[in-house]
Amino acid sequence: MSQIILSANAALAFILELIMFYSVGSYGFSIGKTSITKWLFAIGFALIAIALWAIWAAPKSEHRLSSPARYIFEWLMFMAGSFCFFKLNHINWAVGTAILATISVFIAYSSEQ
Repeated sequence: MSQIILSANAALAFILELIMFYSVGSYGFSIGKTSITKWLFAIGFALIAIALWAIWAAPKSEHRLSSPARYIFEWLMFMAGSFCFFKLNHINWAVGTAILATISVFIAYSSEQ
């Protein structure tokens, strides 16, 4: 596969990762009832997503999942972010991130084969 495509896909995957962290944090903020709980849920949900990603998907992690489990995990994390957008009634973002994440994970997995 072309190095340009792989580099663009790596950039896309990183952007999707940041968007996923944002969406789960935003969803956490939306379910809180008071200012304190809104911020606790926002920070907590984002930190949980970051911790899971750092443990099982980050390139330098000692516990990084191997292929294909890592790609399934990454896709599920991205879909969780899309679901959070859906729950926030941001349907275009939900659909867009789901489509881009599926394409990105497919390209990453295909490049290993």
